Amino acid sequence: MAKNKLTWKDVPDFEPALTSEQVEKFEKHAGGNGPGSVGMWRRLMLTTLARDRETLVKFATDGTDAFAECAEGIIEFKNHAKGLLKFAEVAEARMCGAAGIAAHRKECQAA
Repeated sequence: MAKNKLTWKDVPDFEPALTSEQVEKFEKHAGGNGPGSVGMWRRLMLTTLARDRETLVKFATDGTDAFAECAEGIIEFKNHAKGLLKFAEVAEARMCGAAGIAAHRKECQAA
């Protein structure tokens, strides 16, 4: 009796989740260090984590505009990180699916 082997038509089909243009735009935005960039937001978040309560209270009291901008940047970074988590989950699912198919093919070939 012949063993069933998976073929390309057995692989679940899915389209790319991002276009090349979207990847390029995302990388450009994520890789920058200037004002409004993800790098700047990340540094603001890390800097905030490196300060004690009194330092942050003084910053909030003395530098209200700068404090507000910093808070907005941290919120932007949080939203960016949530988006990255979604991307990572989709990428992980795709990789797991592909690995499962590859393992099944190896089993079929070995049998």
